[in-house]
Amino acid sequence: FRGGVAMRLNFNTNAKLHEICVIDELRESMAYVYFDEGNAVCSDGYIMAVFKIAEISTIGQEQIELLEGKFIHRSAFKEMLKYDEILIESEFIIAKGKGFDVRLPLKSDIKYRDYKKVIAHVSGSKGSKERIYINSKLLDTLQSCIGSDGSIINMSIGREGMIVNYPEKESYAL
Repeated sequence: FRGGVAMRLNFNTNAKLHEICVIDELRESMAYVYFDEGNAVCSDGYIMAVFKIAEISTIGQEQIELLEGKFIHRSAFKEMLKYDEILIESEFIIAKGKGFDVRLPLKSDIKYRDYKKVIAHVSGSKGSKERIYINSKLLDTLQSCIGSDGSIINMSIGREGMIVNYPEKESYAL
């Protein structure tokens, strides 16, 4: 409790990263949120988002470090958002209910695409674009996850993509 109000100790309810993940039988990892270096990484094949966990949650640094290298399935992530408090353990996230706990499995044996190479490739591409199409629903989804009402779009030079940043945030998406 803080000031007489119950404090949420979880990811923010608007951090709907599960909506960015997709179930793809050929690319199992896309159904998971991946935790790496204090980031929550997710992709649906069209967009790749890298959110700073500290910007989209109220969990402490010790709990963030326990997530390192782990994966949570999109359905478990969605379920987790329903609870005010979570506790992260080595193989589970425990969502605390009123009089009961829910154990949500974490995995560590999934191979995830090297998102840093993807970002470096998009950031370092050369050339120019004359026209682009931006699906506003994708931007809305991203903005909802980070809790931002605006986006800053940095176009890559070439036909490689764009990077979306958010005012006063370190999180970004491709």
